[in-house]
Amino acid sequence: MPTVSNAARVTVAQIAAVSAAMPSSVLDEKAWAGWQDQLADLWERIAAEGGPGAKQAAARAASARAEAVRVRAGWSQ
Repeated sequence: MPTVSNAARVTVAQIAAVSAAMPSSVLDEKAWAGWQDQLADLWERIAAEGGPGAKQAAARAASARAEAVRVRAGWSQ
C-alpha cells in the first residue's frame, strides 16, 4: 500500500469546507459543476490515502467528476 504524507491527508476541516461550499441551488449550473469538481478532488485525495474505503472513494470521485462533465455539457446545448 502506498504511503501518504500527513500533508496530503484529508482533514475534517477540509471536508467541512467543501460541504459548506455546496451551492444553495442545483439550478446554478456553474456553481454546481464547480462544487462537483471540488467534491471529486476531495474523494480522489481520500482514495489516494488507501485503506478499506479507497475503492468506494474512487467510485464517488468518478461519479462527482462525471456529474460536473454532464452539467457542463448541458451548457453548450
